[in-house]
Amino acid sequence: MTEFMEITSQPNSKEAEEAVLGSILLNPESYRSISPFINADDFYVIRNQWIFSCIEDMIRKHIEIDILTVSQKLQDENKLSDIGGQQYLLGLINNTPTSLHGEHYARIVQNLSKRRNMLIAANGLAKNAYDLENDIDEVIPSHISTILKSLKTENKTERLSVGLGKLWDDIQKRRDSPKEIFGLSTGINKLDEVTGGIQKMETFMISGEPGLGKSLLSIQIAFSMAKAGHAGIIYELEMGQLNTLRRSLSNESRVEARAMKTGYVNDSQMSDIGEAISRMEKLPIFISNSTSWTTAGIRADITRLKQEHCIEWFLVDYLGKLKDKYNGKEFERIGLMGSALHDTCMELNVAGILIHTMNKAGYTDNPGMEALSGDTKTGYDPDVAVFLTKNETREYKNKNVINLSFGKFREGSTNQTIKLSRHANFPQFETLIENDQFKDREVKQDYRTQ
Repeated sequence: MTEFMEITSQPNSKEAEEAVLGSILLNPESYRSISPFINADDFYVIRNQWIFSCIEDMIRKHIEIDILTVSQKLQDENKLSDIGGQQYLLGLINNTPTSLHGEHYARIVQNLSKRRNMLIAANGLAKNAYDLENDIDEVIPSHISTILKSLKTENKTERLSVGLGKLWDDIQKRRDSPKEIFGLSTGINKLDEVTGGIQKMETFMISGEPGLGKSLLSIQIAFSMAKAGHAGIIYELEMGQLNTLRRSLSNESRVEARAMKTGYVNDSQMSDIGEAISRMEKLPIFISNSTSWTTAGIRADITRLKQEHCIEWFLVDYLGKLKDKYNGKEFERIGLMGSALHDTCMELNVAGILIHTMNKAGYTDNPGMEALSGDTKTGYDPDVAVFLTKNETREYKNKNVINLSFGKFREGSTNQTIKLSRHANFPQFETLIENDQFKDREVKQDYRTQ
């Protein structure tokens, strides 16, 4: 016989609610990882509702979050004394173990809010079930709505006017400081000119034939972004960490990677290598060559490093090597992983660079999205997808020139190709001048000064 537990109070956690608010006051950036899960209505304690609602309003209005500004906002709303004054806010900060677990605290609050909504729905259904005078067919729909509310997703909807307000603020902000490269610069002039740089909240997929330099190009872009002060993470699942770093060190020191491998390095070169390492050590790059990453693990890692180090981008080399489990076919698994990483970019406001393989049908001069390995979803989620193919036209036949063509570009034309020249001695790409009379001249892009 089923035993029913007696409910003495509605499910809630005063400690978790206070830890959520304390996390935001300690580190306002943690709001980004918390806000997808909860809103003010999810708090059980009224004064906690007021504080979270106050913070949400300040975020929308781009007001800096700290104990003084939040106190002033609550004072303006005549609520500061009702919540316990500034002393209560100080207690939220002092009693929060760490802001790094803000998302975990938010999930506790979210879960308990769902349970309270379920109880409201259950109580309403029970009451109407015993009321024989009610038309049961009329009352059931309203309770279904309540049940669905208890099953609410993490997605939030808002009025069109709110979204347009955000867009207006964004346009105003960009107008105050106009620039051609409005994303994260790749360091490759022509590519930046076409795309405006790698964009946050978007995935940039690089594909192409084997051996043409997909990893090389992506690592070069990653180090260029880091040199411009944009922190990021490299998830290197394809090559060993030493091989990846050796390539970048070769570019930075101008000592050939082969010399480093063979050991034939003279004193002057060792000095150049040492100086290059000193410069590279200061770059805001994190790197992992673990082979056990899943998309969920990457999302958690980015969330942590974004809170601690303001991460702006990540690189996965390459998509098919991730260890997400799926009972269906492999091409379906790849599509789901690409979609999950795209969601990570959207939710965490970071840019993602994904390296992916190309099927044999794509070995043409101008491959399209159907050339990507995987199902159609693989090509649906990337915001930009580029392909590397050999350039075998007469003027470049005996040169190491690669075509970079656009298979997908949400905000621009795909009918364009960038010619990249692979450096003869160093693992580096350079763009070629497009003017016919200068076809064989390379644009001088010194990797060390980017």
